[in-house]
Amino acid sequence: MYKITLLLSIIFTQQTVTAANDIDFKWISESYIQFNRSQISETKINPGNELFLLNEQTISFDQRLDFKLMINDGIIVFRPRWIYSSNHFETQLTQKSQTIESDKTDITDFFYQQNWTSNFATNIGLQVYQWGPSEFLNSSNPFFHFKSNRQSLTYKEKGQILLRFNYDLNSQNNLVLILQPVSNNDLGWLADQDFKPQAAIKYEIKSKTNSLDYLGAVIGKSDNADFFVGEYGQIIFENGISLYADIKHTENQLFQGPSTDSLGFVELTEFYQPAISTLGILGLRYEDDFDFRFEYIHNSIGLERKKFESFLDSIAQTSVYQIKNFVKFERSGLELLTKDYIYLSMRKSNLFNWNEFNVYLRSITALMDTSGLEQIEIEKNANDSMNVFSQFSLYRGKENSEFRLSNDWSGSIGFKIIF
Repeated sequence: MYKITLLLSIIFTQQTVTAANDIDFKWISESYIQFNRSQISETKINPGNELFLLNEQTISFDQRLDFKLMINDGIIVFRPRWIYSSNHFETQLTQKSQTIESDKTDITDFFYQQNWTSNFATNIGLQVYQWGPSEFLNSSNPFFHFKSNRQSLTYKEKGQILLRFNYDLNSQNNLVLILQPVSNNDLGWLADQDFKPQAAIKYEIKSKTNSLDYLGAVIGKSDNADFFVGEYGQIIFENGISLYADIKHTENQLFQGPSTDSLGFVELTEFYQPAISTLGILGLRYEDDFDFRFEYIHNSIGLERKKFESFLDSIAQTSVYQIKNFVKFERSGLELLTKDYIYLSMRKSNLFNWNEFNVYLRSITALMDTSGLEQIEIEKNANDSMNVFSQFSLYRGKENSEFRLSNDWSGSIGFKIIF
């Protein structure tokens, strides 16, 4: 946090001293109040909820502020966040029943953007930067990783400290250099690894006849591999159908995988995939009075069935490795646990001709064991400053399958207040 504050304070001081006119300041507040209820799955890695202590009931208050200071051709954005939650969990074997209150103050974004010319801009600081046409995962982006709740209406990604240099060669061609020199102080996605700087160069070209048709290429150095190459793009057809892809190829990728010692105990240890590994999405979209997507996701480094079962055994077995395995299980360096998935989603606005009443349907299936998740979310604007929302998720599959490792079902209801 010290690095973030020092970096942005220098920028802020310079700008407020040098600028003499064209200054504008805006701010907005978003408050989320939400109640969540879940039924915990019975699994071999969390028998009776004794190990994970998953919450069956949560009441949360999420306060987000958004400050923007515009100075001539530059803008400073500052977004602090405060979350309070009351979490209740129960265990079956030890008969624990406990409610824990917690709160956390954080900064999700804090950056300075400057347009130096009509075709050159820089952006420095804590920021979220993503690209590509897919909904489920931005495969070619090494700076942000998959999170299971990223499609939720209340999800907010925390930024990374990035230096971005954006150059438009012309109206169709764009070049971006992205550097990540320091950490944002969150836990990394790969256990037992210190932060490593990352860098990428991204080139994107748009069609002359339709700016929604584009192709992009990315190359760079990620924190868990020697280098990567990515490509993404989409083609729009006249009947509302589009085809798109977002793919990344990585050499010598590092991750935590299961290995068995001479006594039969499983330990999660570091593995390198020396061959080129591929993480990619191929998608089909139809957009008219509703939005429908079909996406196929392939993760070549994902675990096959026997390795997946060993991965679970690393937590289930009582051994000298169990505590360390638990940490590595949560931060394995794998974007997705297994190899192949099918994702479906549909969004319908103004359903039943109700203004600003939106419905979202999502389904994800792991092809290895056909387990999956069905989810429905609805939201309705009560007025200009209040939004009511609700969500229900149903986790399907056999016991100990990929999507039945935490919950059988979960539901929530809440509202958002804006001023």
